[in-house]
Amino acid sequence: MWNFSLKRTRYDVAVAVFVVIVLGLAGLCFMQPGVETTNDAYVDADFSVIAPRVAGQIASVAVEDNQTVRKGQVLAQIDDRDYRAAFVAAQADVAMAEAEVENASASIVEQQATIDQASASFAAARANYVFARSDFGIPILRNMARAACKTRSRRAPASVHRAPMPRWTGPAQPLSARLNLAWTRIAAPIDG
Repeated sequence: MWNFSLKRTRYDVAVAVFVVIVLGLAGLCFMQPGVETTNDAYVDADFSVIAPRVAGQIASVAVEDNQTVRKGQVLAQIDDRDYRAAFVAAQADVAMAEAEVENASASIVEQQATIDQASASFAAARANYVFARSDFGIPILRNMARAACKTRSRRAPASVHRAPMPRWTGPAQPLSARLNLAWTRIAAPIDG
């Protein structure tokens, strides 16, 4: 009888150990904290698409995976050296265009002085013509005076029209370059 109870006790212990192991494994499989599980492979989550507005290589990433961020917080920085150079070049183009405008304005003032000088020469030639006509009445002098006046009056306006027109690209180029430079910072669109 003693032998029967020893067998029974061993049997009970083996069954108890087996049940504890099975329950422990089941608990590990179904009760893992922080792990999402689903039966239909569908997870309900909020997400936001984040894409840069300009092309380039990522220079730095300011956040870690699954990190909570605030709206407007910088997430990544695109290498901005090309965009910075384009912005400086656009500013230089604007400065050059403004210098060309100032140069053209100075050229117009200079041309006006040339026109005034030609007008004075024309008036002097006309006075010489009137004088020659009244004193001598010779048709050759009259023709020479007319020819000199016409030549001088034709030269002055022609030089005004040859003034170079400045190339003005307008303020859109530096503004566009500034926007591209600002878009190298990729910011969080929402809190999350």
